[in-house]
Amino acid sequence: MGEHTYALITNGVVQQLLTTEQDISALFAPGLRWVLVANPTGSYPGCLYDGTNFTAPIPPNASASTVTLAELQEEIVTLQRAIAAFAAAQ
Repeated sequence: MGEHTYALITNGVVQQLLTTEQDISALFAPGLRWVLVANPTGSYPGCLYDGTNFTAPIPPNASASTVTLAELQEEIVTLQRAIAAFAAAQ
């Protein structure tokens, strides 16, 4: 039979790769989705799988990670004031 590489797919994302000579359907529960990988170097955990092709994941939005510590601390103070005002109104 020879070795084959399979990708475990959950919600369109590669969770892990497995290379085996065994029948993949006999190794795991039938509910798991294992897909034969033609080019193991082109897929890796975190890759996206659309049912046909493996693609690199979309990088997170860079602008979302530009929040500074000072901005977060300011948000905390604002929330603490809102909580105190809410508690006082009760």
